[in-house]
Amino acid sequence: MVLSSLYELARRVAARAEDLRLDCEELLLKIEHPLEDSFLEVLPPMPGAEARWDGRVLKFVVPDYPPRVSARGSYERKVRDRWLGAMINAYTEADLHLRFEKAFIVIALYLPYSLEWDPDNRTIKHIINAIRYLRLVETDSWRHVSYAVVGEVDKANPRTEVYVFEWPWNGPVPLVEALTRNGSKGTS
Repeated sequence: MVLSSLYELARRVAARAEDLRLDCEELLLKIEHPLEDSFLEVLPPMPGAEARWDGRVLKFVVPDYPPRVSARGSYERKVRDRWLGAMINAYTEADLHLRFEKAFIVIALYLPYSLEWDPDNRTIKHIINAIRYLRLVETDSWRHVSYAVVGEVDKANPRTEVYVFEWPWNGPVPLVEALTRNGSKGTS
């Protein structure tokens, strides 16, 4: 009982810390980058964000991680602009010109804490939208994009790594076979 109470307290403290982080970022964005309502406004870069192509995989590294999904309507746009700005500017700076017919995207979130978090409760849509805005894919519909979200802990270097590569899509079976090729058996 004591352990579950401590876990619940730690979960609430982590949620509050995330809310405070969002509040601080919102204030900093207002001060540093007061954006107009036009989406065509130049999006500010994020220092340290980078994009690299190794001939097979496009890799973005963004020195931040997406916040939890929030009902904060006004803040949603700021989150969108922050992530679009980071990825679009990193890609442009790398002077890349890529196009994928069917992209598979792996979004790896390295958070600074080891508490449980749900991958579907992170604002990842802007990462996928950035890939579409960069015209790496024709659209971000299921016909052109599939993705996975994975998580790790890195207290010293929280970040998001985004891997984009061509996926010759022939249904889900090839994906499952590729991911389980090393003999993963699970437990029953």
